[in-house]
Amino acid sequence: MDNPLVITVAQYNFGYDIPFVCLDADGTAYDISGLTMHLLVWKYRDVNDIILTGDMTIDVAALGTCHYTVVEHNFDIAGTYQCVVEGTVAGTRIAWGPATLIVMAVPHT
Repeated sequence: MDNPLVITVAQYNFGYDIPFVCLDADGTAYDISGLTMHLLVWKYRDVNDIILTGDMTIDVAALGTCHYTVVEHNFDIAGTYQCVVEGTVAGTRIAWGPATLIVMAVPHT
C-alpha cells in the first residue's frame, strides 16, 4: 500500500457510512461480485484483539465500491486501531489494507 489510508471517526457517533474502493495491485477497480464483504477492526498492532467484524454493503461490484454502516457502540472507546476490508467466497479470503482507524474522543456533556 503506497499511501496508507487513515480513517477518522468520532467516538459514539453512528448511523453513517464509511465508503471503500477495492483496487487490485495496479490500482484499477477490483470486481467484488460474488464476494461477501466484511470490515475487521483490531487494536493497533494487535491483530489478535479484533474488536469488530461487521458486514459491508456492496455498492457497485464492478467498480469495487462498498461501504460499512457504523452502528451504535461500534466506536465507543477512543484510540487508534487498524482495519482491513475482507472479501470471502468459497473459502478464499481477499483482504485490502490495513488502514489506520482513529476514533476521536468527544467530550461528555
